[in-house]
Amino acid sequence: MFRDYLQLPLPVRILCLGSLMSVNGLLIVVLQLPLIHWLSRFNAMTIVLIGGVLISIGFGLTAAGTGLVFVGACIAIWTLGEILQAPFKQAIVTDMAPDELRGSYLGLFTMCYASALTIGAPIGGTVLYRFGPTMLWMGTFLVAMIAVAVYVAIYASVTRRVARVG
Repeated sequence: MFRDYLQLPLPVRILCLGSLMSVNGLLIVVLQLPLIHWLSRFNAMTIVLIGGVLISIGFGLTAAGTGLVFVGACIAIWTLGEILQAPFKQAIVTDMAPDELRGSYLGLFTMCYASALTIGAPIGGTVLYRFGPTMLWMGTFLVAMIAVAVYVAIYASVTRRVARVG
């Protein structure tokens, strides 16, 4: 039987799901190109790091969701992080790759990303089923913060490598 509620920390009717998720798509359509243009003058790893922090904050706050407007704001926060990260991670990979290996680098990057999505979905479903939506969102916050820690750890070496190759 199809569930009538979205698994957020509040009972969101399926009818509201479209409105909430449209926040993501609308912000991407409206903000991504102007932000990329404006932010392209800054260090790409800095943008990726800021994006990771925003994603973490958005996921963590979602666990405390107390209403539709609040959850919509959380979605807007993590969407802004997504807008910052997606193009700049690809740019970093492209800039790090020698010209003759650029396709291989981007192919591996895409495969790693797809693998994470493939692994994350069943893990998230299991956490949701066993521990509930609040634990799911706190878990995504924790995983996103681990990613931020990795970005901090590799920041200097990636920045040097991009400068050397580019």
